[in-house]
Formats: sequence, C-alpha cells, structure tokens
Amino acid sequence: MIREIKLSDIEQVMQLWLEGNMETHSFISAGYWKSNAPSVQEQLLQAEVYVYEENSIIQGFAGMQGNYLAGIFIERSVRSMGIGKQLLDHIKGIHSSLCLKVYQENRRAIMFYQREGLIITNEGMDEDTGHHEYTMTWDQHIHIRPYQDADFAYICRIHDSARQNELALSGLADAFLPLSIAAKQEGLFAYHVYVAEYDGIVSGFVAFSENEIAWLYVDINYSRRGIGTNLLRYAMQFAEDEVSIEVLVGNMPAIMLYSSLGFVIEETLSGKMPGNEDFSVTVHVMKRPNAKKQN
Repeated sequence: MIREIKLSDIEQVMQLWLEGNMETHSFISAGYWKSNAPSVQEQLLQAEVYVYEENSIIQGFAGMQGNYLAGIFIERSVRSMGIGKQLLDHIKGIHSSLCLKVYQENRRAIMFYQREGLIITNEGMDEDTGHHEYTMTWDQHIHIRPYQDADFAYICRIHDSARQNELALSGLADAFLPLSIAAKQEGLFAYHVYVAEYDGIVSGFVAFSENEIAWLYVDINYSRRGIGTNLLRYAMQFAEDEVSIEVLVGNMPAIMLYSSLGFVIEETLSGKMPGNEDFSVTVHVMKRPNAKKQN
C-alpha cells in the first residue's frame, strides 16, 4: 500500500535512496551520494514523501517539494513490477502539474517518465556533478497520445479553422484546402501523428519525422493553454539531429512559438505551395539544433 512517510521509516527510505542513486547513477562517484545523505535526510523529514509498503517492508518511495518531484526510488528486487507507476499515479492524483530533473545518462528513468506522459521541456547541466540533465514536466489537463482513425473528424475541424487563420495572416486565404483533401495531397500520414487531449477533448495534433515538424495545429478555442508548446516539445523528444520546420512569412504567432523553444530562422525560400501548386508562397525555414548531439 501507499502511505505518507513516518519518522520510523527514515532508515529504510535513506537506504533505498543511497543504494538507488549509486546503482542508477554509476557515472557519478559513490562518494558524492554518501556525502549528501545527511542533508537529504533532513530534507525528506520536511518534504511530502509517500512510501510503498508490503508486509511491513518499504519497497519504494517518492518525494515531492511543492510540484517538484525529487525522485522515485524502488528496491532493486521489485523493480519493473509497477511500483514506480503506482507511486507516480498517486502523486498525479494529488498534484495538477509536476516537474523533475533527470540525468541524460539515466535512459531507463527518462523512458519511464516519457511512457507516463512527462515531456522533456529543457536541457541543462547539474553544476554539482558536471553532468547534463533534462527537465521534464507533466500537466494534468494535457494528454498526448498516438493518432487513431477515430480522431480524423476532430483533427479536420482543428486544422480547417486554424489553417484558414494561418493563411489569412500571410495573405493567402484563397489557398485554403480542407484537411480531408490536404491530408492525402500533402502526405500527412507519412509522418508520425500524435494528438493532444485537453481534459479529454482532442484539441491539437502534430505530425513529425526524426528531423522535421511537418504539421502543428491547435483548436482555436483552446489557444494559450500550452497545447502547441507541449505538442512541439513532445515531437522534439524523438529527434535524431537538428529539427526543422517551415512557417509562412507573416505567421508571427507561430514564429514566436518556435523561437521561444530555440528555433532560429536559417533561410527564407519562395516556391509553389505543396499540395496546392496554383499558389506561390514564401516560408521561413526554422531550425533547432538537438542538444543531445552537442553534449
């Protein structure tokens, strides 16, 4: 069962913390964890901590400081048995948003958090250890999942209203094609397609490859709720190298969104509109280097 920590639990919890860190972070000196154990113990006594107990033995725990998830630690012999997911689900039931930091070398933890809906939102370096880390976040309202055939009517509605606004900003209103036509002409399903649900309602979608964001649209009724940002960050997690996107000249809202996430205008090109060659367009090619290749 999952319950709040008690003072009598601290010895078992600290043992899990120390052994777990030394094993999963073998790229960091064991002395670092041992030297930090006393201060961590003090923090745990003041933090929001939940333990998973079975037969009076603590098999795992999770610690929170505000909406920051300090870590989930599971006893080695019972890993991959769903205890970490149960602890994370328990915390999600209490907090509407979460953030955490995880070392980039800890691929197992990154994959676990991605599988449970967290998204990489920033990259940096832990000054104490000199190792690169990701910041990952989760929002209760937004859920990103693979596209299903039943979603087509929803993404058509999202695309068609947002696309008309997009084209109007660039003086190309007459170039509009509904998604029912454009999806085939422009090869939407040749890409990986994911949708965003906001409180259970399909409210946006993204289509991408390993080096390109090809489509990104959000329901105009759900703007300014972080849906586009979350979809874009989700897609960038799968990039193998730098990521590029083409944005119509004049579409300042899109340019501002991509710029806020590290994209820069590399070049400006003119040509025929893909899928609707009767119209000429000018686009900015924006690119974002993948930090995984730089580290």
